Amino acid sequence: YGPANSSENFAASVAASGGGSIPTSVASASRRPGVTFAFSDGTFQDIDPLEVTSTQPYGLAIDGDRAAVGAGGRVAILERGEGTNEFAVTTPLDSPEGSSGFGRSIAMDGNLLLVGAPATSVNELSNAGRAYLFDLADLADPVWEFEAPDPLRNERLGGSVALEGSSAVVSAPGGDGIFE
Repeated sequence: YGPANSSENFAASVAASGGGSIPTSVASASRRPGVTFAFSDGTFQDIDPLEVTSTQPYGLAIDGDRAAVGAGGRVAILERGEGTNEFAVTTPLDSPEGSSGFGRSIAMDGNLLLVGAPATSVNELSNAGRAYLFDLADLADPVWEFEAPDPLRNERLGGSVALEGSSAVVSAPGGDGIFE
């Protein structure tokens, strides 16, 4: 599967999961609105869960029968019906107040969702960035906010995120070092 138009930048974001009701699901998000899910049985599903017209790449994560897609300052949580290849939006999640770029990077593991917001201003420093950890059982407020101890302008904390179990990694591609 590929784009009809080579300028669409197919697979700007990708995610894969070997679990779920149908193993080996792969999702890709291009620079066109929407996401394509490809399944191990050779079927596909195209879906635009956020209905945005932006051509910015989507943030994307998949874990078993659950996926998260982020763009335009929002994140959609999708669930796959048991034994089917159909994902449907179950929960839309708006960005926390003051965040910018929310959903550009996403990671999921079990009931945890990590969302990067690399364009967020911190202490009047533009694009310092932030990342938010949510419990999917209660998305009302983040359970943790990641912020650099000494934020820098254009640090872009949250440009990429990863999550496994109780460990989270949050990149700061414009930063000047490593912090814990």
